[in-house]
Amino acid sequence: MSVQSTSRLSRNFVFYLTRFVVAALVVCSPTIASAQAKLSGTQEEIREIVFPRPDQVSIEGKATLTAYKDSVQVELIVITEARSLETAMRDNQALRSRLAQRFIDAGIDADAISNAKFSSSPKKGFLSQKTNSFEVGAKLQVTVTSEAELQLLAAAADQYEEVELGAIEFEHSEEKELERQVRELAVKDALDQANFYSQTLGFALKPINFYPQTFTRNSRPQLLMSRAMAMDEMAAPASLDNFDEIEFDASVTVVFEIVRNQN
Repeated sequence: MSVQSTSRLSRNFVFYLTRFVVAALVVCSPTIASAQAKLSGTQEEIREIVFPRPDQVSIEGKATLTAYKDSVQVELIVITEARSLETAMRDNQALRSRLAQRFIDAGIDADAISNAKFSSSPKKGFLSQKTNSFEVGAKLQVTVTSEAELQLLAAAADQYEEVELGAIEFEHSEEKELERQVRELAVKDALDQANFYSQTLGFALKPINFYPQTFTRNSRPQLLMSRAMAMDEMAAPASLDNFDEIEFDASVTVVFEIVRNQN
């Protein structure tokens, strides 16, 4: 075989070998990229995955706290209509004042009653552009703390054609405190588990770090009332159990160092 033929074969071999290597890299690159994509997290979390510490253990603590919302903010929409704007406004204010005094006499705190948004709109004749009357609407916001007080507002809406029940929003006056308590219970759950494992397995667990996991707040609406209820039924003894239920859930991961007996 001549030297020229040998040189041509060598070049062809190098050419096809290069194409094979490139093709192999293209085929393998998605797998490599996929493997890299699955390895995610903080530097400390990745270190724990790649180089786990045999003398450490993580324990997840969970807690749930359930309570009933203890207050309700109710909007009463008062709409009055008259031939003049002044009369419509005066009638609206008079009715709202009468309602407010009625609620105060029934035991609702005066500070829990406030006037909200106000609006007015002229009403024109069907065949003319002349204003025939004015309609005035205003919202009376009342915060109540019992179902009996809530029924009082509903009764007022039933009694007056000018009054309608608007938005009803349930709240809890100690929501921040409940959140603190459920987080504390989640940590206690993790510590109780650690104490159980220590007594069972015969070595101590020392907390050295923690990772807050989740905190959720969920409402569970309860059947409250119907506007069609008879007045004598609305006067029945109240029960706070009919207020919306609120549930707090929290979880935390506590990292412990295994302290073995040196004896």
